[in-house]
Amino acid sequence: MNRAMKLNAAAHSTAILGDSTRVDTTVAIEFAASWKPLITSKINAAAIVTVSDYAAEFLKTRFPETAAKVHRIYNGVDLSRFHPVDFGSGIPAIVSIGRLIEKKGFADLISACALLTGRGYDALVMGFQPFLWDFGGSWGDANTHQVKGVLDTPAAADGLKLMKSLLAYAPNDGPNMDYGKALEAFTSGSTAMAMNYFAFYPKIVKDMGPKAGFFVTPGHGDKHFTSLGGQGMSISTKVAPEQQKLAKDFIAWFLKRETQEKWVKKEAGFTANVEILNSDAFKKATPYNEPFSRSMGNIQDFWNVPSYNELLSASVQRLGEALDGVKQPIEALHLIAAEHERIFKEGDQATKAAGTK
Repeated sequence: MNRAMKLNAAAHSTAILGDSTRVDTTVAIEFAASWKPLITSKINAAAIVTVSDYAAEFLKTRFPETAAKVHRIYNGVDLSRFHPVDFGSGIPAIVSIGRLIEKKGFADLISACALLTGRGYDALVMGFQPFLWDFGGSWGDANTHQVKGVLDTPAAADGLKLMKSLLAYAPNDGPNMDYGKALEAFTSGSTAMAMNYFAFYPKIVKDMGPKAGFFVTPGHGDKHFTSLGGQGMSISTKVAPEQQKLAKDFIAWFLKRETQEKWVKKEAGFTANVEILNSDAFKKATPYNEPFSRSMGNIQDFWNVPSYNELLSASVQRLGEALDGVKQPIEALHLIAAEHERIFKEGDQATKAAGTK
């Protein structure tokens, strides 16, 4: 209370004639209280630098004899002289210097990263997978379907802990953000970074142009993986052989290089053709093609089995509980492992039963 009264009195004593003497912000009060040392230092100072026109005018009016020494230099960077670096040259970092007070906007600035955490379908699993794999974890043994002791490891739990900790830097919807929400948060300026699939990036380029950059999901140590997206092509054995042949002919045509070269020129048209991926023509075609090309060497996927939906649902529920603080990360992984093995066992029994009919 005494300090506040002292600062308020200082604000009144230093007010410029003709201006309001009420100072209702902490920044203005502290500035008013701190000008007195300038009386003794202004003679020896080579220059007096401030960051606003208001402060510069205040100093020039209060100390007219040293007005020529006052210089206003705005905060920030002159983008006409200093251009952003190439996002593909390394892992970008967000650096901020300022006072941790609400009026300086840090509540907005700290909303730096929108992860994929949506509970509706597969967004949460796709967002978690790079943390799982980069920390040395795995969904399980693809051959034996053993999950216990493979998924629920301390290393995998550390990856989930890191993902949860990053939600402190996410927008308000951070713990439940699907692909659309993450895209909207980024294009609206609510977040500085967003995790999403490359198929959504043409819209970002349309909406933001050169203001947005694209980079590969960061790795951890010597491990660097990212989630495979999209839907594969399937041929049902229940249809007529003639129809199966037509489907196979279409796939063969679609995978031809000349077809793929035309396909990648379409909006959000991507390819797995290594020669095209490594070509300069592809990498330079869009701002996001080069990191897409590098990502293709890091891809892994969720379970590719008939019980996909059941496995996915169990994973989303338990991972969500970990992010919400209902379960500890290692506890959530134990539950997923047990439920996945149960689902696999029931699926195997159903397959055997169908085979005996």
